[in-house]
Amino acid sequence: MMRYFYFQAIIPIVNWGTNRFSSLELAVLVFATIALFPTLVLPSSPSMWVAGMKFGYCFGFLLIISAAAIGVSLPFLIGSIFHHKIEVHVL
Repeated sequence: MMRYFYFQAIIPIVNWGTNRFSSLELAVLVFATIALFPTLVLPSSPSMWVAGMKFGYCFGFLLIISAAAIGVSLPFLIGSIFHHKIEVHVL
């Protein structure tokens, strides 16, 4: 079942993204999706696959790590901004 989903859904999306965008556009798109999708509770692993396949191990790794650092910091920043409102509603 998972193999079918992988070949029917994931691979065509990855191929479309790598063929549709230039390298710079794809790097910005991958960075944005890896940074924003965890905040929106969406999976960012397909973007990580694209980064590894398109940019290779070294640049793909740097792209993923820098975007993931922002991706885990963004929910914390949003939570700290609205901490007082959240605290009032919980208590």
